[in-house]
Amino acid sequence: QVVCNCGGQAKVGSGGRPNGWRQAFCELIVALVYDPSRCIEASSTPLRETRMKGVELVLDAYKGSGIYRRQKSNKGQISRLIQNAHFKANQITASQIHTMAGKINTKPEALKGITLKPMLTTDSTPVQSESLWAEKPALVFLVRRLGCQLCRNHAQMLSSKTSIIKDELGFNMIGITHQTVDAEDFVKGYWKHSLYHDEDRSMYKAIGGGELRWGSFLDLIKPQTWKNIWDGMRSGAKGNFQGEGMILGGLYILGPKDSGIHYEWIEKTAGDKTDPDEIVEVCRKIKKELESNK
Repeated sequence: QVVCNCGGQAKVGSGGRPNGWRQAFCELIVALVYDPSRCIEASSTPLRETRMKGVELVLDAYKGSGIYRRQKSNKGQISRLIQNAHFKANQITASQIHTMAGKINTKPEALKGITLKPMLTTDSTPVQSESLWAEKPALVFLVRRLGCQLCRNHAQMLSSKTSIIKDELGFNMIGITHQTVDAEDFVKGYWKHSLYHDEDRSMYKAIGGGELRWGSFLDLIKPQTWKNIWDGMRSGAKGNFQGEGMILGGLYILGPKDSGIHYEWIEKTAGDKTDPDEIVEVCRKIKKELESNK
């Protein structure tokens, strides 16, 4: 059974019929295909299979309804929508669905015991990853490429919330990089916080479910990529083409000591960004939860 919380009161299940198609059909397709955070998937089946089954149930029910038969002139458009829905559903991996649905894909132990080297400090003694959030909760930003205009824009946006996230709420703000080129420009111009070198790329493997997640040159044909590029150009951030830019990053919000991973965001396409206001709200909720658990 797949239930969409799209507001259209549409429900698809074994033997069930969807209700309110005129209001719900488009929103339901969008929710199933583009916005998994608005859907609840059956826990007894793999996420990807559930996603595909949900799309099939919705489309089969719609094609069997009177609305589909009455809209003969729109059959070509509906056919294209069906094809696009299946294509999109196949492109989204289980780990991406987990993340977009607000679930945590990374196992907490995967972030422990990782050797990180402080950058741009007088003391470059390597530290263990868990020491960075041992006493305080932490926002940990895994940067794809330090010289990337889009990554710098993202860093700039997160840093604009420093007065709330760090000063008011008491979170450490930590940057992680898998390379060293352009570190000084990145920190001084855009990040403004501590930066650590993950030479073994262990944190990048952790957020990838045990292996590195690589971008693709095919991303250049995606509208989202061009939107990201346009946003970066408008931001005023300066960039270059130095360094490895295909290893995708992400962001964690971690509780102190062993309280675990409270939030995970995985970069799906080069230049994707979190919403800084949403990150602030997440930090506020985590702060409140931690205080209530004392």
